[in-house]
Amino acid sequence: MWPAIGYLVYVQFRDDWRIRRLQLLVVSLLIAGVWEIGDALRNPYWIPKGGVLLNIHGWLTRSPILVSLHQ
Repeated sequence: MWPAIGYLVYVQFRDDWRIRRLQLLVVSLLIAGVWEIGDALRNPYWIPKGGVLLNIHGWLTRSPILVSLHQ
């Protein structure tokens, strides 16, 4: 998703970014804020749960050829 957002910011400010510095600063701060809020809300869930692999462990098929998550 971040490459698409970066491209949209580039397209918006590619011609006259020096004139619109304040708008560029606000957009940059909003992007950084969304990044930080997403990180802050994601970590309390995923860190105690052990990440995606341990969270979906019960859904995985039991097979001798699969690598065990708990070695």
